[in-house]
Amino acid sequence: MSPARLIVRTDLPGTDLALPIERAALAGRPDVALRGVICRSDDEVVAAAAQADVLITNESYITRGVLERLPRLRAVVRYGIGFDRVDLDAATENGIAVVNVPDFCQTELAQYVILGILAWNKRLVPYNAAVKAGRWLEARATLDAGMGPTAGQVLGVYGFGNAGRRVAQLALALDMQVISCSEHLSDADLAMGVRSVSREELFAACDFLSINCALNAQTHHAVGAREFGWMKPSAVVINTSRGGLIDEKALIEALRGGQIAGAVLDVREQEPPAPDDPLLNMDNVLLTPHMSYYSSRSYRRLAESVIAEALRCLTPGELPVHVVNRAVLDRENLRLR
Repeated sequence: MSPARLIVRTDLPGTDLALPIERAALAGRPDVALRGVICRSDDEVVAAAAQADVLITNESYITRGVLERLPRLRAVVRYGIGFDRVDLDAATENGIAVVNVPDFCQTELAQYVILGILAWNKRLVPYNAAVKAGRWLEARATLDAGMGPTAGQVLGVYGFGNAGRRVAQLALALDMQVISCSEHLSDADLAMGVRSVSREELFAACDFLSINCALNAQTHHAVGAREFGWMKPSAVVINTSRGGLIDEKALIEALRGGQIAGAVLDVREQEPPAPDDPLLNMDNVLLTPHMSYYSSRSYRRLAESVIAEALRCLTPGELPVHVVNRAVLDRENLRLR
């Protein structure tokens, strides 16, 4: 049987597009073909997806210029939670559903936040470097320098969706105090020990700030000079969401000026960062290459979920479970019909 439907995965250079998990999930569907293509520009995405029924993607930007040139496309399915790389307005206007996997990797992200807190409090990175450099005694002499107790410290959770809630659960298990200014706090959240505070109090009271919200026009640079000015000189910022949530110029100034003590950053506004990025040379900044979401189990589940949603987009009478632009479902030009 010749495939009647086409799913195309586009992504940036460096992505492995062998797609073994996805292909295994499609093993019983000879009517559906899967193709992976590295794309560096809008034109290359359009060329790769010209005959696609569903476009699945992680790093590619799916712009208005792309969406308006893909008349066959029914849906865009994102690998992961964030959807800031897809033009939602353009997708809705063109009857294209945008789908994500919002219940992906919450535990992995939360564990990374807790790892950052514990590593910071125990000074794991500098002590490891000191011991390996033969400075055992000198390191021991600084045991009282900035080593927080963790238990009893205040964790501010900025953004209280699935990931933020999981961060709170793990922090409470370590006897931390957890606060949030989110309007999405439920009675259950309050009952488990999360305290609702004002935005200013969140930043002023926290020993650690975990950023866990989506990036959009309203949240771009949501944490900037004003917020850093509210924070304690001993406070540490942890970001596992999107780099654009932080005004990085303001962060650099806050770190240089001692307004805050440090940062643990898994995501950056520019990825990878430029070689002359000041944050690369700051001892009070821990950096990782956008990997907090990952475990072998979480990625397998993500890939399988993406294919399951793509197949729903191809099945008459079915809808994907997690449609981001819900307004598209009421449009006459909805392509999922």
